[in-house]
Formats: sequence, C-alpha cells, structure tokens
Amino acid sequence: MSDPNEICRICGKPRHAHLPPGETQPEGGAWGRPKGEKDGAETQERTKLTHVAIRFRGVVYSLPAPSRHHHVIREILKANPDVTTVDVRGDDQGFLDESGRYLTRHQALVSAQLFGQLKQEPRGVLTSEDLW
Repeated sequence: MSDPNEICRICGKPRHAHLPPGETQPEGGAWGRPKGEKDGAETQERTKLTHVAIRFRGVVYSLPAPSRHHHVIREILKANPDVTTVDVRGDDQGFLDESGRYLTRHQALVSAQLFGQLKQEPRGVLTSEDLW
C-alpha cells in the first residue's frame, strides 16, 4: 500500500486529501472480501468506487467520477513533460475507492457489484462507462 501522506502529482494535496471527510486510510487487509468478512488474519473493508486511476512509473494518478481513464492520461502527460506516450496495460488501469485504495479493474468490479454501482454490465473488464 502506498503512503497516505504521499503528495498527489495531479492536485498537489496529500493523497489522504482525496478521502471523504472523517475517513482515514485503512491499514493492510485482504482484497475480495465484503466489509467485515475475515480472511483468517485481518479484516478489509470494501467501499464504493470514486475515482478512475492509472499506475504509471510507480505513481498512482487519479481523477474523480465522472472522469474517464483517458482524462487521467491527459493529466499524466501534463505532469510529465518528458513523456510523449502513456502506455499502460492490465492491472495498471483501475479505480480508487472511498478510502483511497487502488483497485485493479477486476477488484473494482467486485466492489461495484457489492455496492450496486453498475450502470450496465461490463463487457469483459470494468470500465468507467460501466459505472458513471
């Protein structure tokens, strides 16, 4: 998990500033579990999806709903003038939840289903168009 005090490369605020008022960055846990369900060692709370996100060169870039992944790519290019192409695949495209955690498209689909966030059934992988 990344440091919650890490500075967001897009907005310049601490990463925890993306959390809803009163929420804190959770510690540890196991993915794929609804709130309160134990995995034998720890409990991980799932929360609603709030942002599209892309991991690029070890940094997570994100924008709030109803943004799309191509909007994040545009912001990555603005923040990195030396970059001409943002080529990310697979698990490097995902979402953030209310707690600021990065989820792959597969992990995010589980959360979206748990919270009834799907606007339409995904065709393969979860996209922002399936949510908002």
